Amino acid sequence: MDRLKTLLKGVVFSRQFLSYASIAVLTFLLVQYVAPHFSQIAPIIMAIEIGLIVAITWGMAVHTVMKSLFGIGAGFSLVIFLAQSYCDAKINDHTGDDALRSLVVFSLIYMGVQFFWSLYKDASAKSKKLKEIDGKGNPWFISLPYALFTGLFTWQIIQVLTPIISSLCVYQ
Repeated sequence: MDRLKTLLKGVVFSRQFLSYASIAVLTFLLVQYVAPHFSQIAPIIMAIEIGLIVAITWGMAVHTVMKSLFGIGAGFSLVIFLAQSYCDAKINDHTGDDALRSLVVFSLIYMGVQFFWSLYKDASAKSKKLKEIDGKGNPWFISLPYALFTGLFTWQIIQVLTPIISSLCVYQ
């Protein structure tokens, strides 16, 4: 039984060794063939790499912002529903305008803090993961676009929500 295990380990090792050796040989041959044309191929390779970095950081930023937004989505929907229902009510004098204004303001403050706290926690967790992957420090080539895209998506969400809130009847 031990001989069989030793033999199987040797076969697995030889497969790994053969695959690594074949990749090394293919890389060497590719470099030998491509070297004269590298000045023409290099910009294409760089564009592909930059595109991949942008796509990865874009996806990470979208995930972070949407995860934080889903955390407050139910509360925000409830506040907007209550405010719209109050505005649509067929009453002559709106005696609860001040109460609705304070409810909306304090709810938005609470949900804003909750949103940015969730955003901060998720962003710092992703930053730690990126530092672990890099091993040395902060990988600025991913952290910088990630921060920019996160800020961009947060700004876009605020731009969409501002007219919804400002169109409530108690603010007109």
